Parts: sequence; C-alpha cells; structure tokens
Amino acid sequence: MKKTMILIGCVFVMLTGSAFLPAQETQATTADEEMKAMMEMWAAYATPGEPHQRLAERVGTWNVTVRFWTSPDAPPQVSKGVSRIESIMDGRYILDHFESDFNGQPFKGMGISGYDNFKKKFFAVWLDSMSTGIMRAESQGDTAGDTIVYLAETPDPATGTYKMTRSVETKVDADTFRMEAYDKTPDGKEFRNMEMIYQRRN
Repeated sequence: MKKTMILIGCVFVMLTGSAFLPAQETQATTADEEMKAMMEMWAAYATPGEPHQRLAERVGTWNVTVRFWTSPDAPPQVSKGVSRIESIMDGRYILDHFESDFNGQPFKGMGISGYDNFKKKFFAVWLDSMSTGIMRAESQGDTAGDTIVYLAETPDPATGTYKMTRSVETKVDADTFRMEAYDKTPDGKEFRNMEMIYQRRN
C-alpha cells in the first residue's frame, strides 16, 4: 500500500509539473516580447531622423550680420560676427559657438539645438557672456518646411521676471539662413528686435 501511494504521488507530480510548463513558456515568451517592444521604442526615441538632418545642414562656419533694435522706431545697431557650428552626440544635436561685438564690447555665445523625438519638437538652449542664466526655447506649430517658430522663456532683469519671446528661423537657401527675434513694447505690441543673417563661409 505504501509503495502504491508513493507511485501515485510521483505520477501526480509529473502530471501537474508538465501542466505548468506551457504556462511558464507562455509567460517567458510574453516577457521577451514586451522587452523587445520596449527596446524598439527606446531605439526609435534615440535614433536621429529627418529633423536632425535638417539641423545638420547648418554644420560649418558662417559669417553673421546682426541687426538689433531697441524699439520699433529706433534705427538698428549693426554688428558682424562668426558662428562655428558642429555636430555632437553622433548627429543628435548641433553646437553653435558664436562671437561678435555688441556696443564695442566682445560678445560670446553658445547654443545647443536638437529635435526631441518624444515631444516632436525642436528645442534650443542658449547662454552668453552678457547673462548668467540660460534661455530655453521650444518650437511651436508645424515644424515641416524651411521655417521653425520658437517660443522662449527669457529672463528680464528690468522687471525681475521671465517673459515669453518669439523667434523665427528660416532656411533661405543652402548657404543662407535667417533668425529673427521678437520682443514686446510696454503696451504689449510685438516688434522685431533682432535679425541675424548667416552666410556660409565653409
């Protein structure tokens, strides 16, 4: 009797164990598929695409003409500068080293631009020798074509607050692009306060 019970127990273990195998295999397959799907999503997020190629067209050295208006009726202050743009992080961003003069004083700036595959937006950050903060901008609306519109959170030391400003970047041709920045008068009317024309040197 004892041997019979042992035999029955062994058969039961074998049968129940084999019944669990398909479920375990299914769970393992599902986990593998979920991991694969997750890795594919991360790869899509991390892979540069057509928007990054558009930014890469700016890589090179550029002569820059800068016009700056202090008010809608004031004549522009004109200066010359040089922009050296390089690709970084395997084509995911571009880094702009900019040098010019402003009111007879040397001016240096540095900007990083990219395209966020997650937000589906271009973005830019900027810092320079006339500030101690960072300006952040994101594209708005349709980003197809040769024009990108940005909104930026800009520090305003005169009021002690941040304000939203608009800028527009336009590809004129393969060797020319233009950046226009807009500010507002005290009564809230928008006016163009800066224009930068980039002409490719090499």
